[in-house]
Order: sequence, then C-alpha cells, then structure tokens
Amino acid sequence: MPLTTRICDWCKKPYKRERRFATRFCSRTCSNRNANKSDDPVGRFWSLVRKTKTCWVHKIKSPKTSRYWLIKVNGRQIGGHKFSWELHNGPVPEGLFVLHKCDNTMCVNPDHLFLGTTQDNSDDMVSKGRSARGSKHGNAALTEKDVRNIRKRYKRTSYHKSNTRELALEFGVTDSVILAIVRRTVWTHVK
Repeated sequence: MPLTTRICDWCKKPYKRERRFATRFCSRTCSNRNANKSDDPVGRFWSLVRKTKTCWVHKIKSPKTSRYWLIKVNGRQIGGHKFSWELHNGPVPEGLFVLHKCDNTMCVNPDHLFLGTTQDNSDDMVSKGRSARGSKHGNAALTEKDVRNIRKRYKRTSYHKSNTRELALEFGVTDSVILAIVRRTVWTHVK
C-alpha cells in the first residue's frame, strides 16, 4: 500500500500512514492528549461537526451500538443533539426532551430540533409512519395481504358455526386472532 501524508489533528505536524489506516493523529501521545482535552467541550463539539446540505452530523460514523452521537461534558455523556440545543437555545426545561424533525438521530442542526414530551415523540413517530405496526412489527405472524384475505374468506354459517378454525390452521394463528381480525379489534389500519 502506498503511504499518504496526513496532518496530525493535535500537533499539526505532517506524518505518513498507509491509506487503509485512517488515523487523525501522528502518535498515541497526540491521540491521548486530544482525548484529555475535556476543558473545552464546545470546541471539541464543533471540531466533530460536518455540515451537509440538510443535516449537521458527526464526522466519524457512530458505532452500531448507539443511534445517537454522545459527547462527554463535565464527566458525563449527553446526546450531541441535546448539547447543540443547549448551545443555541439554553437549557432544556425539566420534563422535556430534544426531538428531531428530520428523523436523523445523528443530526445536531438546531433548525432540525424541537422540544417535546415523550408523548410528542410518540405522536411524531406515528404521524411519520415509523411505528412498528402491522407486518413491520417484529413479532407479526401475518401480513396486510393475509389480513385482507382472512376478512374476505371468513364465513359464519350460524351462531356457533364458522370457518374460524380452518383459517387459523391455514395461517398458523389461533382462533381468537382470526376473530379479532374479523371484528377489526386488531389490524385496524388495514382496510
């Protein structure tokens, strides 16, 4: 692999590294100095922001374990979006949370952030179609097409007789699920 010349983010001296080793520092010493630079969280925050046409995101891709950008301030970690809100608008009132209009959890653009309760967050999720509803739910045994099919094929011959059992066996669910689908107490979003 060819060596490329880079500039150390801490000491600003040039150093050479193979292209596949994308480091920001020339040595562990500079990297550790940067990690201990906790006296200026605002400077550290702005050094990590990459502004795109729409969102302001973290320069380094976040680990898959966390959906949010976290920044350490005074020994505790807070969300980058909360830090950005407090930087631009002041402290977050008790009982409120910083929510995203853009649905990009890594975004820290203050124009994309708003305050709300947990109910506001849930309502926003439902209104944008991001809730785990119907076949999107991880435990769903049926699809919307199956539900329409069940409703179309359900027959009631008398008060105690229907084809509920046959449909339940065919679709791999219980009789009560078939009845709940037919009565529209579940899968209410399917027409």
